[in-house]
Amino acid sequence: MRLGQRYLIRAWSHPTFPFLVTGGVNAVNLNDAFNLKALDDKDLWYIPAEKDESIDLSLSKYEGIRLEIDRLNENLRSILLIGTSDMSALPEVQLDSKYFFPGGGQVVEPGR
Repeated sequence: MRLGQRYLIRAWSHPTFPFLVTGGVNAVNLNDAFNLKALDDKDLWYIPAEKDESIDLSLSKYEGIRLEIDRLNENLRSILLIGTSDMSALPEVQLDSKYFFPGGGQVVEPGR
């Protein structure tokens, strides 16, 4: 990798995660750390891209990357749904909870 070069990488930031560096290394800006993962889940960590160049993910050699991006985009538009007949035992919906509260026979999010 070169300074000033553009790269496609697979990374995410989790600023609330306590990033720990072992071996006595002094890490700076821990809240700005990125988690990296290989683009192909093997050993392809980045793809260089020239200025104003787009990477054509429709090419067959990038099919795995394109499918992973499609999967991530689908997950961005999904919700977790847990069915239960009695939610009163869940800590989030206890009467003293600050997360949810009953309103008109339904559990309502704060501020709604």
